[in-house]
Amino acid sequence: MPPKSNSTEKYPSPKDFKFSTKFRVRLYFCDSYGIIHHSNYLKILEDTRVEYFRGIGWDYEEFESMGRMFLVADSYCRHLGSARRDDIITVYCRVPNYKRSSAQLEYLITPDTDDNLILYGLITLVCVDCQTRRPQRLPDQLIESIDEFESTGKKQLRF
Repeated sequence: MPPKSNSTEKYPSPKDFKFSTKFRVRLYFCDSYGIIHHSNYLKILEDTRVEYFRGIGWDYEEFESMGRMFLVADSYCRHLGSARRDDIITVYCRVPNYKRSSAQLEYLITPDTDDNLILYGLITLVCVDCQTRRPQRLPDQLIESIDEFESTGKKQLRF
């Protein structure tokens, strides 16, 4: 559950994440004031998710060749700051928990220069059959890769 805006509960620290990637803010991601438009943060989170899975050895095309895909069931973004055109930001990602057919991904976005939060995000993915769109069990190998990476930080190349 995401921290509430009036809660004393704190957001995780970037140090709690084993995966991060850098992103340069492009002009076309910004509004007329040169600030990232709020809708583009979800695109950044999706790109980061793909890189996270690739980093732990899961290529999305290979996943689809197994007859499975992920659908976004829920997305939450808490905007805590902003980034401007040409800024370099760091996007952190982790999988804090998963269930039989779903995984929750947690994100932080910070400026590249410090740990001030720009955004806290939480996205729930559901693993489904590509044809029927019915929920499917997460592949055991994916769970093993997530567990290994989240506990050790070591990337495993499977494909």
